[in-house]
Amino acid sequence: MSQTSINEAQQPGFPGLLADVFPDGIESLIQAEASAAIAFGWAVKLGTGDRDALKIASDADTIRGLVVHGHGYSKGSNAPQLDAVGVLPKNRLSVARFGRMWVLSNSTVAAGARAHYNVTNNRWASAGGAGFVDATGQVAFLDSVTGAGQLVRIEFDFRNKP
Repeated sequence: MSQTSINEAQQPGFPGLLADVFPDGIESLIQAEASAAIAFGWAVKLGTGDRDALKIASDADTIRGLVVHGHGYSKGSNAPQLDAVGVLPKNRLSVARFGRMWVLSNSTVAAGARAHYNVTNNRWASAGGAGFVDATGQVAFLDSVTGAGQLVRIEFDFRNKP
C-alpha cells in the first residue's frame, strides 16, 4: 500500500531532539538524582561527583547543559533505564554544552528573546524572576516563535560557566 497523504500538522521535533548536529559539545554524565527521572531537554547541573548530573532545583543553580535525546535507553521490567518521565538514576546522560535543541516553552515567546529556565516545570520563558534561572548570561536565547507549552528551538552555549 502506498502513502496517499501527509500530516501537515506534524511537529518539527520533540523535547531533547537536537535541532542541528554539531561535532563537539556533548559530554557523558551520570544521572545522580536519588529517585527522580530527568527528562530529555531538561537543564542539569553538576552534582557532588565530577561526572554527576542533577536536575536544576533552584534559581541560583548554574546550568551545565541540556539532556540530549537518545534511542539507546531500555524500557520495561528488565533493568529499565527510562520511565514515563525520562532517564532513571545511575544511568548515563548525554549532556549538550552548546548548540540548538528543541525544548518546551513556559509561555509565549518571541523570536530572538533571551531565555530563562523555570525550575518548577523545566520549561523555558522569555521573562524570568523568582524560580527561574537567568540563562541570558550563558548565551542561551530563544530563536523561534511558539505558544505556552509548545516546542521551541533554543540556541545555547553553557561553556562559559563551569
